[in-house]
Amino acid sequence: MDPQVSEAKFARAAKALTDEASAFAAAHGWEVVEARYPHMHLVLTHPGSRRRVGFHFDFTAWDALPPSLGLFDPATGAALPWERWPQGGWSAGNPHPSTGRPFLCLPGIREYHTHPSHLNDAWEGLRGRDSYGVLYIVQRVQQRFEVTNG
Repeated sequence: MDPQVSEAKFARAAKALTDEASAFAAAHGWEVVEARYPHMHLVLTHPGSRRRVGFHFDFTAWDALPPSLGLFDPATGAALPWERWPQGGWSAGNPHPSTGRPFLCLPGIREYHTHPSHLNDAWEGLRGRDSYGVLYIVQRVQQRFEVTNG
């Protein structure tokens, strides 16, 4: 994908998140730390534990590729090691075979679509749908976060 096209698509989605959808984001408790191509950093608060967790989305080559996802400590900005990731519903319990890092096993997330057990569930079949836009993907990540232990 042409990097300028990818950046323009991301810019439209980021603008929607910070402008038209800002009330939606605020109502869902999304704290937008950064939304500058190709990165989006959000902080979410777990409804049960009240723990704040940072979510780093890497939208490089959006939307030819789905975003990659990592978690970070909002206080330090450091990537969260596996033992500090919320548990329950995130992955198969093992690091991603290609990256060696923890991952979220969820359609719309790059690590899901590149995992050997999901290669038949190609991103190409989902991309471009409104239901797999930036806001939808973030909302699905939040829903999965809320069912973890925080």
